[in-house]
Amino acid sequence: MIISSHALLPAHIPKELRARFPRLVKKTLQSEKKKVKGEVNFIFVGRKKIRELNLQFLKESGETDVIAFPHPSGGGDVYICGPVAKDNAKRFREPYGRELVRLVIHGTLHLLGYTDWPRKDRERMWKVQERLVNLLYSKR
Repeated sequence: MIISSHALLPAHIPKELRARFPRLVKKTLQSEKKKVKGEVNFIFVGRKKIRELNLQFLKESGETDVIAFPHPSGGGDVYICGPVAKDNAKRFREPYGRELVRLVIHGTLHLLGYTDWPRKDRERMWKVQERLVNLLYSKR
C-alpha cells in the first residue's frame, strides 16, 4: 500500500502532520481489520474545487470538508478542503490538527465502505471515527 498527499493549492497543512498520515491510515485499517491494495492519496483542495467535486459526484451544492473516492482495485482518493477544515475546527473549538486527523480517518473509513447516510450508518461510522481520533491524536 502506498499513501501519499498532494496539494492542488498552497497547502495550509503542517508538514509534520502530513508525515503522520500513513500511520493514521495504517492504524485505521488495523482497527477495522482490513487491508488495502493500491494507493491511498490525500489531495488538499480549496473551496472552489471541493464545491465542484461535491456537485459533480454527490449532487450536493455547497462546501464539504472531505470527499472520498474508492478505486475499484483498492485504495482511493481522499479530497480534503483545508479552509473548510479550519472553519470546522474553529466552530467546534478543536485544534486544527485534530480536525485534520479526523478527516484523514473519516476519508479512510469511506474507502473501507463506511457511509454517512442513513443516520444509523453515520452514527456507526462516527463512533468508530471518534474512538480513533481520541486514540491517535496527540497535541505534539
